[in-house]
Amino acid sequence: MTRQELYDLVWSKPITHIAKEYGMSDQGVRKHCVKADIPLPPRGYWAKLAHGKKVHQPKLPIKKLSADADVPLAPRAERYRTDTGYDLRKLAEANAELQAACAVPVELPKSRPAIVRAVAALLKQADTSTHGLKEVGGSYSPELLVSKDSIDRLSRILYTLNTVAESQSHRLFLDGDRLFWQVGDERFLVRIKEATDKKPHEPTKAELKEQARRADYSWYSPNRKAYRSWDYCPSGRLSISLSDTVGHRWQRERIEKRWRDTRGRTLESRLPEIFLWLEEAEPAARSKRLETERQAREEAERQELVRRQRERRKLAEALEKSIIELADIHELRRRVLALVDTMQGQLDSSSRLLQEIQGYTDVLLCQLVQSGADKILDAAQVADASGLLINALTEIPPEPKYPWQY
Repeated sequence: MTRQELYDLVWSKPITHIAKEYGMSDQGVRKHCVKADIPLPPRGYWAKLAHGKKVHQPKLPIKKLSADADVPLAPRAERYRTDTGYDLRKLAEANAELQAACAVPVELPKSRPAIVRAVAALLKQADTSTHGLKEVGGSYSPELLVSKDSIDRLSRILYTLNTVAESQSHRLFLDGDRLFWQVGDERFLVRIKEATDKKPHEPTKAELKEQARRADYSWYSPNRKAYRSWDYCPSGRLSISLSDTVGHRWQRERIEKRWRDTRGRTLESRLPEIFLWLEEAEPAARSKRLETERQAREEAERQELVRRQRERRKLAEALEKSIIELADIHELRRRVLALVDTMQGQLDSSSRLLQEIQGYTDVLLCQLVQSGADKILDAAQVADASGLLINALTEIPPEPKYPWQY
């Protein structure tokens, strides 16, 4: 866009709204504005404007850059949208039947579903991290991260989700140590995590002794502590996130959403929103999966075409080599025959040398007849009977010397 377009945009709505539309952070939008010398609304500008107070909007400076100068900023193209503009919270509150079905019991019944028992057993057997959380699914990015005290609450939430999911023909299941939510032909990865709280660390006697020992040496910085500053502990605040399983997690076009405990609402009250979101996410995930499968098929076809082209070129190279050998033999035979004609006028027909030279011409003729070019042509006809095989030397690129060269 131009500087004028970006100027009009940042003065028409808050930067946080622009950042969400463009798939970046508000700080990223500010950096573009600073680099393009575009003034930004001051703090409190939108609040004053909303209350009808007088605000000042400076003009776009054009001393350094013209108003038509380009700015490398463009909206993010979202191919698979799950946000249809509806407020999931209002829809969930209006759906009294779904609200009643998603009511979490105070205590778990004795007959628990297999998925609830399996997840609880998986968490109880898992190792505990330094922050007091059970980690399931890898220490780098675990899918299940819950403290021991929250396992019972999580089990009650899973019991409710599984009950409502079965009534809607959904399915929750474990694949190894990963929890999935199946909706039709689409599956979503379920991540359940518990946030942590931090509090100032109270140093132990050993840590204070080490701090005092370091103070006696000049090469230690006096402001550097010999112990950590904070202690992290489970907070009891849970979050559930669902994401599609097509592609990698780092890709931008992810179909995912997260629900968590906040100050005003608990995770239990947000469970109906999960089912409403899945109604939008399932067709989007299907569209993404079909598109990905189509691209994979096209790539496989392209790779197969390249393989056949490489094979055709190899045959053409072998044919070229045979043709050159035949031409060399034919040229040698022609020269030997010329030698025979010359020597027949100078030597007797019974001369041993003349007989050997004539025999050599017969050997050359046999080599021409018994050449492997015919076999190569037969193989070429089986591989590709369309067009001249020798044309592959100019039509098809040669095989790369190294695998990473394309």
